[in-house]
Amino acid sequence: MGNWAGVVGSEDGFQIQVNISIKKDCSVGSLCGVISYSKLSFSCRGNLFLEKVENQTFVFVEEIDLKCQSMDKGFYHLRLLEDGTLALNYYFSDGKAGPSGILKKP
Repeated sequence: MGNWAGVVGSEDGFQIQVNISIKKDCSVGSLCGVISYSKLSFSCRGNLFLEKVENQTFVFVEEIDLKCQSMDKGFYHLRLLEDGTLALNYYFSDGKAGPSGILKKP
């Protein structure tokens, strides 16, 4: 799927820069990519494992880098849009919706 970047945010005004790299050939249960995000003095990264594909939406579970252990291990729902951008929706481990946004190829 390639490399993607953009700003995602939530209704409470939270925003963060996200960079995602997804391997072209990927299967359920496999390590398929990496994600990194940053905001001013904060930065973190994690691995993305494909959990399932549902209605053209790829659901990845995130394995956070050790230095970011306090962060929730949630799920990224990624869907390629007709205009070539990538819709990102994050869900916390309890199922609550988190930040979302549209990513573009850099």
